[in-house]
Amino acid sequence: MKILILGDTHFGCRNDNPVFYYHFEKFYNMMFQYCIENNIDTIFQLGDLFDKRKNINFKTLEFAKNVFFDKFEKMNIQLYSLTGNHDIFYRESTKLNSSIVLNNPFIKIFDKPYTIHLDNTTIDIVPWICKDNKEEILSFINNSTSDLCFGHLELNNFPMYKGIVSESGKMEENIFSKYELVCTGHYHTKSNKDNIHYVGTPYEMTWMDYNDPKGFHIFDTITRELSFIINNNTVFEVIEYDESNLPNLPDLTNKFLKIIIKNRTDHYQFDKFLNGLNCFDIKILDNEVVQLIESTESDIPSSTIDVIYQYIDNSSIDKKIEVKDFLKTLYIETINGVE
Repeated sequence: MKILILGDTHFGCRNDNPVFYYHFEKFYNMMFQYCIENNIDTIFQLGDLFDKRKNINFKTLEFAKNVFFDKFEKMNIQLYSLTGNHDIFYRESTKLNSSIVLNNPFIKIFDKPYTIHLDNTTIDIVPWICKDNKEEILSFINNSTSDLCFGHLELNNFPMYKGIVSESGKMEENIFSKYELVCTGHYHTKSNKDNIHYVGTPYEMTWMDYNDPKGFHIFDTITRELSFIINNNTVFEVIEYDESNLPNLPDLTNKFLKIIIKNRTDHYQFDKFLNGLNCFDIKILDNEVVQLIESTESDIPSSTIDVIYQYIDNSSIDKKIEVKDFLKTLYIETINGVE
């Protein structure tokens, strides 16, 4: 039996920006077609179905039903999901969550730890761990004899985004060492260490996702192999403009684009070039500025997060790690448009 494993879907991301509907739909069309071609009838989604904790936009809900939730009954596919931190109304309780808007026998959302038996495999489902359920979940894990664990975990020393490592996660990885395999959502970049695999998001949602592989995973219960199926549709692109050698452009429909100016003397030609682009958003960077940054990159922070960290390290603030983690979370929620 083959199981499809899907990371954080974040319907309604970036303040329900409709341009993401286009890219999300392309991905789900590809994913469900893969299910048809490979006889997959079981999908596990690892939390954060929706992006906003406090409300759901009706247009986003309609879109999610059409391209995702309604497909499970139509295609006779079972969806198992679990509550992530974006799915819960209260930060320290999973009791009120986004599952209340879903009423479909082909969709099961777990807000409590639970064990599922599939084929020759037992799988522990572990929702977002918070103050209200931590004791229950730790007891559940300690008493478990299951093969696998699927969750929405905030672990130490794993990258949240490419190049940004969590330094003060809520749990240590050794708690899950008993399992043959752990697959988890929450962090948006794909990574693994020992038996733990962060599956990453299925698609790009911010510039922090640029050039970071996205897609879904397949677990074979017979061979015990975990494989990655890449999503080739990107949302963010970077191209270099040289008027003596104009670039071959990929499909830029509804994409976010950065153009680095290498050689531009004919501004009329450049304007014609811009007018021919079918992008959602364009930012133009002068090559001299890019080169200056590259030539001095050892002396300057490489990202906004690094600037924040450098300031904290040079300050007299107590509990630097906790302050860094709080500001990092606040920064990521800000760029993702979380309310």
